[in-house]
Order: sequence, then C-alpha cells, then structure tokens
Amino acid sequence: MRHADGGYRWFLLRGVAQRDASGRSSRVVGTVADITLRKRLEEVDVAERELLSLIAAAMPLSEVMSRFARLVSGLLNEDSICAVLTLTPGTAAVVDVVGANLPPALADWLRRDPAGADHDGRLLETLAGRRPLLCEDVQASPDLEGCRALFAAEGVRALWALPLAAQDGAVLGGLIILHPQAWRPGRADENVIERLVDIAQLALERARAERQVRELNESLERRVAERTTLLEQANSELEAFSYSVSHDLRSPLRAINGFAHLLAEHAGAVLDDEGRDMLERIQRGASRMGLLIDDILHFSRVSRVDMAHSEINLDTLAANVVADLAEQYPAASVELSPLGHASGDQSMLRQVFVNLIGNALKFSSRSPQPRVEVFVENRRGIPAICVRDNGVGFDPAYADRLFGVFQRMHGAEEFPGTGVGLAIVKRIVERHGGVIGVEAAPGRGATFRFTLAGFRPFDQADAVPAGEKAKPGAVSRTGT
Repeated sequence: MRHADGGYRWFLLRGVAQRDASGRSSRVVGTVADITLRKRLEEVDVAERELLSLIAAAMPLSEVMSRFARLVSGLLNEDSICAVLTLTPGTAAVVDVVGANLPPALADWLRRDPAGADHDGRLLETLAGRRPLLCEDVQASPDLEGCRALFAAEGVRALWALPLAAQDGAVLGGLIILHPQAWRPGRADENVIERLVDIAQLALERARAERQVRELNESLERRVAERTTLLEQANSELEAFSYSVSHDLRSPLRAINGFAHLLAEHAGAVLDDEGRDMLERIQRGASRMGLLIDDILHFSRVSRVDMAHSEINLDTLAANVVADLAEQYPAASVELSPLGHASGDQSMLRQVFVNLIGNALKFSSRSPQPRVEVFVENRRGIPAICVRDNGVGFDPAYADRLFGVFQRMHGAEEFPGTGVGLAIVKRIVERHGGVIGVEAAPGRGATFRFTLAGFRPFDQADAVPAGEKAKPGAVSRTGT
C-alpha cells in the first residue's frame, strides 16, 4: 500500500471465517499488522550481502558505488534520486559521479564541482567537514540558493547529503539523496542508510588502499629505474677507472721495472752496497705496486661480474686449494673436516678458500708447528664454515677494520700482502647471501667464520658446536 509520502507500506492480514449454525460463513474476524519495518530490515540484509559480495569479488569501485546508489533508492522510495560522489582526499575534488535515476543535468552539475562560486559551495564544504546536509525544501532553504533554478527544472524539492569517510577521518565521497517533494527522512530511513553507508565507506577505503599500493609500486619502480640508471653510470665509470688502472698505471710501472733491470745489469758492478739496496727497493716497490693494481682490479670485478650459479662440492674445492698451496708452506699441517655442498659461483668461492686458507698458512708459518683447521660449526642453528690457525693472531679490537681495503694488522716487511684479500672475501660472501666474522687474540691465532645462503653441511649432526675444538675430518694433509 502506498503512503501519502510516496513510500510503500507492508501489511500482514490474518483472518478467520465465522460460520452460522448451518455452516455458512457469516463474517470474517481478522487482524492487520504493519510489517514495513520487518520487510525493510530483510531488504537491508539482502542489500548488505550484495554489496559485500561485490567488494569481496574485487569489482570496480564505480560498479560497487552504482549498485549502492540503486539499493539506497530502492530502500527509500521509487521516486528518490541517488548519487554517489567519489572525492579526492584532502582536496574534496570530485573524481567520479554515479547514480540511480540521476538526470544528466544534475550529473553534470555534480561533476562541474558544486563547490564553485556559482553553486554557493555549500555542498562539498559540508561534506568535507564530515557533516551531513539536509534541506527539506530547497526552494525555501538559503543553503543552496544558487541551485534553486536547476532543482526546480529537474523537479527536485529536498536534498539529503551524507559524507562517506574512512576510519582515519578522510572524506572519500558523499551520498546525495534528492526527492521530488518536500521531505525529511525518518528515524527508520536514517538507520537503513547508516547500515549501507558503513559498507560503502569500506569499499571506498579499500579502493583508496589499492590506489596507494599502486602508486607506491609505481614510485618504487621509478626509483628502481633511477637507481638502476645511476648504478649503470657508476659501473660505466668504474669500468673506465679499471681500464685506466689496468693500462695507464701499468705502463709507467713497466718502465720503472725495465729501466731498473737494465740499470742493475749495466751498472750493478759499479754501484756500492747502498746504491744496489736502493735499486732493489725500487724494484720491490714497483712489484708491490703491480700486485696492488691487480688486487684493486680483482676487488672491483667481484662486484660487477655476473655470478654463474652451480652446485659445488666444498670438500673437493677446499682439498684442491690446499694442494695448490702445499709448495709454499711445506711445514704446515692442514686438517679438513667434511664440509658439504653449496650453491654459488665456483670461481668466487674458490677465491674465498684461497684467501682464507692462504692467510691462515701465512700467519701461522712462524709457529713451531703450523696448524690450520677447516670445519663446520653451528651457532644459533646456522651452520658456518670456519678456518682456524695457530698463528700470530691480532688484537680483536681491530677486527671490524680487517675487512676494509688496504687494512693490515701486520707490516708488509713482516708478512707480505696488499691488504685487499679479506675485502674481496667479504664482498664474495655477501654476494652469496652470507656474512663473515673473525675471532682472534695476539699470539693465539685467528678463526674466520662465514655463512652462505646456499650452504648445506655434509652432516648437520656432525657440525662442531660453538666453542668446541674442531675434530680432524676425512681429509688430513701434513707437510703442506
């Protein structure tokens, strides 16, 4: 049954026929109950489920808002005109307008920015302040005086506007309800709209979050592209520097070495001891400079060269390195415990073992019984490959400096070297997703420990617990 306000009312009729003595129906006794509220609540439940299903299905925001407007219009009365504005947070600029039964002229008015001076600016100003706007009769209200002609032409008398805000208070949109008669929503209307507005706000907030994620991804992609460009430029400059080091610096070194050699051959007999010593110093300095150039180039290439990943047997790799170093340190004993396998670049990991085992042999060479151990150790559940020696050691206070370029704990006269080897080791280990550290004490040797992301120990149960001495393994070499 249609009410005078244009809306419909639902009634439930129940009746019982009363019969006379002959059994004929003489009258009907019944009741009439207004069940409009119950029917509206059922319709609201259906509308809520429909909107939530659209949101769960990740439907476009415009489609969700359009359906929201149609549901609101249907729940109020069939003559209502509903529109949903999507706004830009912070500026209250209209992004999109969708509606149910929305005339083109009113849609154009909303899209043109109703906050403009020719529209009094009342509508968006109120929504941006998170306040509703109710004009029971636009023609008699001063709030939207500039819109009276348009509303009269479109047959609109009443306006009800509600803000759609996120949980943080940002106004993301607005619900505009227009009515052809002077009208004021009742408490039941407010309850119905409030339930659907909560879901519409959820859809707007989700759309905002998705937009922010997209913008963040685009920003990250731009930043990655910029950083990639800068990295390519840096690599190009590094290539140029490496070329300069390789060619421009080697030429004078070759000249120095060549002329020093010629001078030693032609004038060595007439030079006194001091002169020959100076000549030898020149030759040693030039040779040392050549080694430094080689190590600098190697250090720069470690970061730039592409890694060739493969499955590596670390036991075989370590044994080959020990065999290659055997001639240089005939008095040393090297004990290799089972290590396992790793995924990585074989040439790079070989360089790690060459540098660490070579250093251990070098700095333990002055011990009465030089000894080097290579084993696996577990610390906090993470297996690490360890190289331990009984050499001269160093002050642990300077351990962090040890992995820098040209950082040495001992003079070149005492132990030869350029101070670049451990920096190369650190960079290779980091490129393999690991870390490296060292423990040492003066006169008590040093233990280097490093991890690798792709390392799988030979037998996790046999790994040496932290603090215990390594046990001799399957490979034991004496006299290396």
